[in-house]
Amino acid sequence: MPTQFDLISTTFVIFGVYVTMLLTFLRWRFFWWPLFPIGYAVSGSYTMNIFWLSFLLGWVFKRILVKQGGLKTYRQITPLFFGLILGEFIMGSLRSVLSIVFQRPMYDFIN
Repeated sequence: MPTQFDLISTTFVIFGVYVTMLLTFLRWRFFWWPLFPIGYAVSGSYTMNIFWLSFLLGWVFKRILVKQGGLKTYRQITPLFFGLILGEFIMGSLRSVLSIVFQRPMYDFIN
């Protein structure tokens, strides 16, 4: 279904492209630049409204590890955080499978 040209939407898309390109350039040029272009891209998504605290805590822990222990400590502790993520994924999957097998909602398995 063809639609008519929308100047306002096109202007905002072009603005977003330029901001993303600027963030990418600053990230490449300056080692200390803290803002990632992907963070800008997902900042307005519904998922970010749910998981923002997890992302913030992960960023704070990483910042503290790198600041206090350096890159070597960060690389040594990375498997721990991957294990936490994997454990959360496995438990969520297990609860989903149990809810299908027993035909009961997932929240019944918490209590």
